[in-house]
Amino acid sequence: MDNMYLDESEEGLVDLNLTQEITKHHKACLKVANETICFTPYALRPETYIVPVVFGIIFFVGLIGNGTLIYTFIKEKTIRNVPNM
Repeated sequence: MDNMYLDESEEGLVDLNLTQEITKHHKACLKVANETICFTPYALRPETYIVPVVFGIIFFVGLIGNGTLIYTFIKEKTIRNVPNM
């Protein structure tokens, strides 16, 4: 029991000495007591890369649109009235 960490739960003592292995499907598996939990690591999930790209596109479209609006208000004196502001 030197290298083994134990935690008390409802079922009694649970072995927290986790061993990790990568399967051929690029999933990581953790063995906790008598149970194996498999999951896909963050680096291998598509949403890890797709979501920031989509948010970046939304950010730049908004930046360009708001910049164009500010530029138009600065250059065109005739549209500077209460309903347009």
